[in-house]
Amino acid sequence: MEIIKPYLKYLNSGYNLNELIAVNAMLESMGFRKRNQAIKNFLLNPHKKKYQNLWTDGNCFVSFIPPDIAKNGDVWLDLADFSLFIYLSNPPDWSEDVKGWYSMHPVMVWQFSAFLDLVEWKMASTEHSVIDVDIFNIEIDFFDTKKILGQKPHSYVSGYPGNACAAYCAWFNRAILGELIEVAIEALPAQLIDTMLPDKFRFWIPGDEPDWLGVDKHSLVSNIDFYDVDEFQYTPFSGDENILFNQWTNRSKVISFQKEVLVYPYIVLTNPIPRPMKSKKTE
Repeated sequence: MEIIKPYLKYLNSGYNLNELIAVNAMLESMGFRKRNQAIKNFLLNPHKKKYQNLWTDGNCFVSFIPPDIAKNGDVWLDLADFSLFIYLSNPPDWSEDVKGWYSMHPVMVWQFSAFLDLVEWKMASTEHSVIDVDIFNIEIDFFDTKKILGQKPHSYVSGYPGNACAAYCAWFNRAILGELIEVAIEALPAQLIDTMLPDKFRFWIPGDEPDWLGVDKHSLVSNIDFYDVDEFQYTPFSGDENILFNQWTNRSKVISFQKEVLVYPYIVLTNPIPRPMKSKKTE
């Protein structure tokens, strides 16, 4: 994908900020004007604690590491893959484990395409994965680059199995949003939900391992027991053009780094890119 060459160069450089100007020009050419302006603000003063928030009434952070203190409605522009996140604490009746950064949009084609170009992986050397591969008797390519051909760079990526989508998240020290979609629906205004979870699409959530489920936000709002709906059952090998994925993370997850990352139960990522660990302190 020709348009993402500056982004690929940026990733290959290990997030060298000297490449950020070219990446920002790429973002502007694709119509991401608010992101473009936020990065311009960052480049003018990379040591500033907070920046103008172009999305919500909260604070805006532009960095590789999310701040150690945040409040509901704060926005974080992650300089690793330029995804936007909004901070949510735990609503009533939810544990503190759900506190964190919720992606404001599904992963896009240009982001996933760069990941496909760079990711290195191997099958997990476990008896379980070997048996499952035997049963399905297929040649597995979780990261088939042909599937993305023809998809518009600024559209949401689809057609990839749940495990491949989970691998994208893990490569960037995140997780698939999954059931935390319910937290977002409960806590965010409808306008933000429509951007985060656009209509006419379903979203990956983990089912009974190793299956994944494709569910829509209306099923969640209506409290439909989607675990009992056969049409939502997918193996880790299957994708669907109608299923997208969102992300979730927290500070401790972002700052963790492993040279090899297991995406249960099949995939081991062997080349995650370490983030610059110098983070900004909040006021």
